[in-house]
Amino acid sequence: MKLIKLSVLAATTLCTLNLMAQETDCTVIAQSKNTDSTDMLYVAYKNRPGSMKFDSVAFVKGKCELAIHVPFVQRAMAYVVKANSGFLRKPITEKGISFYTEQGKVLLEIGENPLDTKRSGTALNNDFQAYSDVIAPFKKKESLMEEEFTAAKNSNDQAKMTQLQQDYQTLNEEKGKAERNFFDTHLDSQISLDWMEQTIDIANRKSEAQAMYKQLSQRVRESDAGKRYGMKIESTQTVEIGNVAPDFTARTPGGEEISLSSYRGKYVFVDFWASWCAPCRHENPNVVKAYATYKSDKFDILGVSLDQDKAAWENAISKDGLTWKQVSDLMGWQSMLAMSYAIRAIPANFLIDPQGKIIARDLRGDALEKKLSEVLK
Repeated sequence: MKLIKLSVLAATTLCTLNLMAQETDCTVIAQSKNTDSTDMLYVAYKNRPGSMKFDSVAFVKGKCELAIHVPFVQRAMAYVVKANSGFLRKPITEKGISFYTEQGKVLLEIGENPLDTKRSGTALNNDFQAYSDVIAPFKKKESLMEEEFTAAKNSNDQAKMTQLQQDYQTLNEEKGKAERNFFDTHLDSQISLDWMEQTIDIANRKSEAQAMYKQLSQRVRESDAGKRYGMKIESTQTVEIGNVAPDFTARTPGGEEISLSSYRGKYVFVDFWASWCAPCRHENPNVVKAYATYKSDKFDILGVSLDQDKAAWENAISKDGLTWKQVSDLMGWQSMLAMSYAIRAIPANFLIDPQGKIIARDLRGDALEKKLSEVLK
């Protein structure tokens, strides 16, 4: 769904594994009023790097207990399925329940919707539940917006789709603030480290990542996961303002190869967009206006599309009057061009100076006009 793709969601389930490299015995106790003797609890976890293992147990009178031995504390997934459903012989479509395989007893109180499960019993799972409680209201609103967006898309209600995109962005910002507050009040929790790793885009926010990492307690920083993340922060190349923009080469719709480095000696506005991106198409008239005003031997624009459909890409270029060079590898969100700039949402753009350094980013509307007037005066 485009509503979700345009702005990468902050973590709703945390995914850092191998938190502490120590063997652990964990007992999972699950309770549910919505099960019978034909229901099973399956637990999926890593029994060694790169290998998943599934253990299972039957529910008896709405309760079951499963002892597992794991090589390291990790985030595992539990599923409630029917005994004869062929669960392990087909792709998993059931809603999973996240929990941590911490030493001791982990209690899962499963509601009618597995996503409403309450976790308790160990310190890490208590913190995880606290985090889940923080984001639960936002997840419910996101779900409603997705339904509204689908309805608007089916009825071709462009105005409603655009409004929902804007509302979603606002909601995502509010959720980010709530998650950051959780981080600030749980600096001694592995959950905060997990949230950082899932949410903070180091390539774009390295300085912020460094500062937040230093806020974490010594215990968390010195855990195996903490040490790895600290090394990841320091080794990641960034696309922050002041850094040299990564060079790339890609093809135009006509097959011509264009390199970013060929624009050295002039200011270049690198614009990441796609034909299916409503906010991008809404912003295009502002970019067209800027190009008409400032195009010269000192300034140019290079469009980079996250399209996969070449015909749709070419049609959008023509319809929106984008007369500057356009390139794409037609790989969508798997585009190496987008990955090299850590693109996680579009529209996104970078203003690069004649020496190849990034001097501004994500300029839109009046902000784009103002910045160009400053540097090209």
